[in-house]
Amino acid sequence: MSIEQHTPGPWAVTLCKKTRPDAPDIPRHILGADGRRVVTFNSAAQIIGGERRANARLIAAAPELLTSLGNLAEFIAFYFTGPDAEKNRDVEGMENMLAEAETAFNVAAAAIAKARGES
Repeated sequence: MSIEQHTPGPWAVTLCKKTRPDAPDIPRHILGADGRRVVTFNSAAQIIGGERRANARLIAAAPELLTSLGNLAEFIAFYFTGPDAEKNRDVEGMENMLAEAETAFNVAAAAIAKARGES
Protein backbone atom coordinates (compact mmCIF):
# COMPACT_ATOMS: atom_id res chain seq x y z
CA MET A 1 0.00 0.00 0.00
CA SER A 2 1.12 3.55 -0.67
CA ILE A 3 1.71 6.17 1.99
CA GLU A 4 -1.34 8.37 2.42
CA GLN A 5 -0.83 12.02 1.47
CA HIS A 6 -4.20 13.39 2.57
CA THR A 7 -4.94 15.21 5.82
CA PRO A 8 -5.04 12.58 8.59
CA GLY A 9 -8.46 11.57 9.90
CA PRO A 10 -10.77 11.34 11.52
CA TRP A 11 -12.49 14.32 9.96
CA ALA A 12 -15.46 16.12 11.50
CA VAL A 13 -18.26 18.34 10.18
CA THR A 14 -18.77 21.79 11.73
CA LEU A 15 -22.01 23.69 11.24
CA CYS A 16 -22.78 27.31 10.39
CA LYS A 17 -23.86 29.46 13.30
CA LYS A 18 -27.63 29.73 13.28
CA THR A 19 -29.06 33.19 12.68
CA ARG A 20 -32.40 32.10 14.12
CA PRO A 21 -33.45 29.15 16.33
CA ASP A 22 -35.57 27.47 13.66
CA ALA A 23 -32.83 27.63 11.00
CA PRO A 24 -31.63 24.25 9.67
CA ASP A 25 -28.19 22.88 10.49
CA ILE A 26 -25.93 23.75 7.55
CA PRO A 27 -22.42 22.26 7.21
CA ARG A 28 -19.72 24.93 7.04
CA HIS A 29 -16.37 23.12 7.29
CA ILE A 30 -14.78 19.70 7.43
CA LEU A 31 -11.95 19.72 9.99
CA GLY A 32 -9.02 17.32 10.14
CA ALA A 33 -7.91 15.57 13.32
CA ASP A 34 -5.55 18.48 13.98
CA GLY A 35 -8.39 21.02 13.72
CA ARG A 36 -7.31 22.44 10.35
CA ARG A 37 -9.95 23.03 7.66
CA VAL A 38 -9.99 20.34 5.00
CA VAL A 39 -13.11 21.62 3.20
CA THR A 40 -15.05 24.88 3.39
CA PHE A 41 -18.54 24.90 1.93
CA ASN A 42 -19.39 27.94 -0.15
CA SER A 43 -22.42 29.78 1.17
CA ALA A 44 -23.51 30.33 -2.44
CA ALA A 45 -23.54 26.59 -3.12
CA GLN A 46 -26.60 25.38 -4.97
CA ILE A 47 -26.75 22.15 -2.97
CA ILE A 48 -28.44 22.89 0.34
CA GLY A 49 -30.38 21.19 3.12
CA GLY A 50 -30.32 17.45 3.57
CA GLU A 51 -28.26 16.77 0.45
CA ARG A 52 -25.55 19.18 1.62
CA ARG A 53 -25.51 17.54 5.07
CA ALA A 54 -25.28 14.07 3.48
CA ASN A 55 -22.42 15.22 1.24
CA ALA A 56 -20.60 16.66 4.25
CA ARG A 57 -20.96 13.38 6.17
CA LEU A 58 -19.65 11.41 3.19
CA ILE A 59 -16.66 13.72 2.78
CA ALA A 60 -15.91 13.62 6.52
CA ALA A 61 -15.98 9.80 6.47
CA ALA A 62 -13.51 9.56 3.56
CA PRO A 63 -10.39 8.78 5.65
CA GLU A 64 -12.15 5.98 7.54
CA LEU A 65 -13.66 4.60 4.33
CA LEU A 66 -10.24 4.59 2.67
CA THR A 67 -8.63 2.89 5.68
CA SER A 68 -11.33 0.23 5.93
CA LEU A 69 -11.21 -0.52 2.21
CA GLY A 70 -7.42 -0.80 2.38
CA ASN A 71 -7.70 -3.16 5.37
CA LEU A 72 -10.19 -5.35 3.51
CA ALA A 73 -8.00 -5.44 0.39
CA GLU A 74 -4.95 -6.44 2.46
CA PHE A 75 -7.01 -9.07 4.28
CA ILE A 76 -8.21 -10.63 1.03
CA ALA A 77 -4.74 -10.52 -0.51
CA PHE A 78 -3.11 -12.14 2.53
CA TYR A 79 -5.62 -14.92 3.12
CA PHE A 80 -6.69 -15.75 -0.40
CA THR A 81 -3.95 -14.80 -2.87
CA GLY A 82 -0.78 -14.42 -0.80
CA PRO A 83 2.11 -16.88 -0.65
CA ASP A 84 0.67 -18.46 2.55
CA ALA A 85 -2.87 -18.83 1.22
CA GLU A 86 -2.81 -22.65 1.45
CA LYS A 87 -1.48 -22.57 5.01
CA ASN A 88 -4.17 -20.05 6.00
CA ARG A 89 -6.84 -22.65 5.25
CA ASP A 90 -5.92 -24.94 8.16
CA VAL A 91 -7.82 -24.70 11.48
CA GLU A 92 -5.47 -22.19 13.10
CA GLY A 93 -5.32 -20.13 9.92
CA MET A 94 -9.11 -20.10 9.71
CA GLU A 95 -9.42 -18.96 13.33
CA ASN A 96 -7.00 -16.11 12.68
CA MET A 97 -8.80 -15.25 9.46
CA LEU A 98 -12.19 -15.09 11.20
CA ALA A 99 -10.85 -12.82 13.96
CA GLU A 100 -9.27 -10.47 11.42
CA ALA A 101 -12.40 -10.57 9.26
CA GLU A 102 -14.52 -9.49 12.23
CA THR A 103 -12.18 -6.59 12.97
CA ALA A 104 -12.10 -5.50 9.32
CA PHE A 105 -15.88 -5.75 9.12
CA ASN A 106 -16.37 -3.65 12.27
CA VAL A 107 -14.04 -0.90 11.00
CA ALA A 108 -15.82 -0.86 7.63
CA ALA A 109 -19.29 -0.86 9.23
CA ALA A 110 -18.35 2.08 11.49
CA ALA A 111 -17.03 4.08 8.52
CA ILE A 112 -20.18 3.38 6.51
CA ALA A 113 -22.37 4.37 9.47
CA LYS A 114 -20.46 7.65 9.80
CA ALA A 115 -20.92 8.38 6.09
CA ARG A 116 -24.64 7.69 6.40
CA GLY A 117 -25.01 9.81 9.55
CA GLU A 118 -25.93 6.81 11.68
CA SER A 119 -23.19 7.27 14.26
